[in-house]
Amino acid sequence: MPEVMTQLHEEHRNITKLLEALERQLALFDTAEDLDYEVIEAIADYFVSFPEQSHHPKEDLIYRKMCERDPSLAQAVTDLEAEHVKIGTLAGHFQEAVQNVLQEVEVSRSAFEEVANHFLRDQRRHLEMEEAQFFPLTLKTLTPEDWAEIDRQVTRHEDPVFGSDVAQKFEALRDAILEWEDEARKG
Repeated sequence: MPEVMTQLHEEHRNITKLLEALERQLALFDTAEDLDYEVIEAIADYFVSFPEQSHHPKEDLIYRKMCERDPSLAQAVTDLEAEHVKIGTLAGHFQEAVQNVLQEVEVSRSAFEEVANHFLRDQRRHLEMEEAQFFPLTLKTLTPEDWAEIDRQVTRHEDPVFGSDVAQKFEALRDAILEWEDEARKG
């Protein structure tokens, strides 16, 4: 498998962990427990930064190369670049909702949950589409030369949550995820 695809699959696994962390926090609404807004804020910050700076540009590069290789695929596959703009916008709305709560702007619980759940659903749908349709199609379409060219063009950024050097604002999030994973292994 091309190196960039290995990276993208790993990033999808990590993104899934973040979505599970958000779902875990949102489930606390149902039990009337307090949400950990430090964790929620870190999740929102992650989704407006890392995917836009590193993850989506790699996928967009692959998408453009795939459409260049076989222009008929542009109609057969979701316009990935437009899809990334859409989910980037939803991430921004989610981050704004989190900031409003943190700044004590009056936001109803149901309005916050609606924004968060919309964000979650669309992120999950997007990941599933890429894993089930886009990635397999790229592996069938692109040549080893295409992959070598893509690998040369890809800019690599370390994941600020799951990389070897966790950014300070993501430490509580990383610790929470590791704790939940440990509980799941023991449970």
